Amino acid sequence: MYGRIYVIEFEAQTISNAGGDRDLFYLAPADDKPIKVIGWDLSQFSDLGDAGEEVMRLRWIRGHSTVGSGGSAVTASTVYRANPTDPDPSFTARTNDTTIASAGTTFNAYSGGYNIRVSPSPYFLPERLWMPCTQAQSSLVMRLMAGPTDDLTMSGSVWVMEEG
Repeated sequence: MYGRIYVIEFEAQTISNAGGDRDLFYLAPADDKPIKVIGWDLSQFSDLGDAGEEVMRLRWIRGHSTVGSGGSAVTASTVYRANPTDPDPSFTARTNDTTIASAGTTFNAYSGGYNIRVSPSPYFLPERLWMPCTQAQSSLVMRLMAGPTDDLTMSGSVWVMEEG
C-alpha cells in the first residue's frame, strides 16, 4: 500500500546567474516516517527562443546533515491520502536555498540536465527508482549545480510520498 503523497512547490522565483549552486528543494524526513521522491517538474518563463537555450545541471543528493539558508520553509500540500484522517506531512521542506546544504555522508541519487527551453514536464520516476530517505540519512536535496547564463524566472514542484 502506498503512503500519503504531497507536493512541494515554488512559483515564479528569480534564479540569478551570480548565485552559483542552489538547493531548489530540501526535504528532511521526520522520525519513523521515511519519504520517497516520486517525481518533479521544473519550468522557466523568462528565456524563450533558441538564443536563450541552455542545459542546467541538476543533482539529487541524499545525506546532508546541515540545512542551507536564504530560501523559504514551505508546507507541503496533500495530493493523496488513503484515509481523510491521515496526518498532515511530518517532513521538513525548503525551497530555493542560496546557501546550499552541507556536511554529512552524501550519496548522489540522480545527476542529469534540465534544458530550460524544452523541460520534461513533469518527470515521474518508475516505482523501483523512487528516491527514499529516512531520518538517519538526514535529507534529500535537489541541487542546481551552477547558476544559469543569465537570470531566470522559474517555478517547480516535487512530489513526495511519506510513510509511517
